[in-house]
Amino acid sequence: MISVRTSRINTLKAPYSTHTPSFYCGKIPLCLMHGIKQVFLTSDELKELTGFERASAQMRWLRQHCFPFEVGGDNVPKVLRSYVVSRFGGGAREVSNQRPRIRLP
Repeated sequence: MISVRTSRINTLKAPYSTHTPSFYCGKIPLCLMHGIKQVFLTSDELKELTGFERASAQMRWLRQHCFPFEVGGDNVPKVLRSYVVSRFGGGAREVSNQRPRIRLP
């Protein structure tokens, strides 16, 4: 059982949690520890997507191409990986309008 101090007075006990309630556990992000892909594009992926290295140029490109993003505290655009994947057709299945054919002996 982990004891999490939220203030000087209260202490919460969380029997269901094995990690501290923050995004990082030591130097490894929790999402990587649990096998979940990163939520945002990396800086290299953002450079590849936009073709620009400077954050201001990346934001301009993202606006021009209607990609939603948020600006982080480091003044760098944060783009959701799931949006980029879905925008480029990843995870989309082709739907067939044909009915299944049954073969009888």
